[in-house]
Amino acid sequence: MHPGVQALGQSRGRGASIIGRSLDGSRPSNTTIVLLYVVENGVGTRAPFAPVEVTAWAKEKLGIVLDRRRVHEAIKYLLERGVFEKVSRGLYRVKDAAKALLELRKRLTGSNGNTVRCNRVSTGAGGRGGSCAGRRVRGVVWDGECAVLLRDHMDVERGWRVDPVGLLLRLLRALSFKARLYRWVVGFVRRLLRAMGVSHYLIRRVTREASRVFGEVRRRGRILVGGHGCVEYDKRRGRCERGRFYPLEELMRLVAGDNGRGPWFREFGFDIVLCPSRPGESVNAGEASELVSRLREVIGHSDVYAPAPGTGSRR
Repeated sequence: MHPGVQALGQSRGRGASIIGRSLDGSRPSNTTIVLLYVVENGVGTRAPFAPVEVTAWAKEKLGIVLDRRRVHEAIKYLLERGVFEKVSRGLYRVKDAAKALLELRKRLTGSNGNTVRCNRVSTGAGGRGGSCAGRRVRGVVWDGECAVLLRDHMDVERGWRVDPVGLLLRLLRALSFKARLYRWVVGFVRRLLRAMGVSHYLIRRVTREASRVFGEVRRRGRILVGGHGCVEYDKRRGRCERGRFYPLEELMRLVAGDNGRGPWFREFGFDIVLCPSRPGESVNAGEASELVSRLREVIGHSDVYAPAPGTGSRR
């Protein structure tokens, strides 16, 4: 057995033990498990394999039950990076053995950042944050122990103080407009594609892919509403971190009993974050990176704003 597999799974009696963990004690990502499977079965043989074989192997060897959709997404991730190639419908094989081994090595060693543990130190503003506030690890922005999946913020004029009701009403107005705008534009783009001869099947396939990614974000993500881009804070009570996102309840605590004095923030909106499911656990950075990569593939870096005359920008 490959040493990486020995580190990740063992057997006790007839049943597989639930040891499916990486070297730092966290559950390995789906991509790591797929790579372990091909290495265990001979990375240099280029023998075709099916996703169902990976699922069965992970359950038997590692005691981990994988979602078939997650396995397909992990294989797609490795296809895009030139590690695998598609042989036929539902069959894949290793395209570049060196890339596969290098990718697996990075994920199994402690230097690859498969888990991100942040110091839960007290910041001047008193709350989440710590050593990972606003930092980027493996292409993912981290806020405390949570990975930031999506962010939608609106600009706030200078001088704004914490007015939760007013800001939430402004956010609701902006989101309601965007929801109606996107529904209108989606219908237009569908009609445009049909006029260009694109089949209903291809259009449905694209929209189903978007629905699957949205479903995963909705299932695993958590919505946080708050402020970002701290500008100023009363020095008598501490300083706030400019790169941090402050949830609304935390903003309200900052100014409580301070006669309205507190930080200024350049932006207000929402973050969708991936947080540990239980206290003491950590988010798997490999899985977070894969999900963020799929989101970037689906939506890119899109924004909606009314450009200022003569500048082409929002200001």
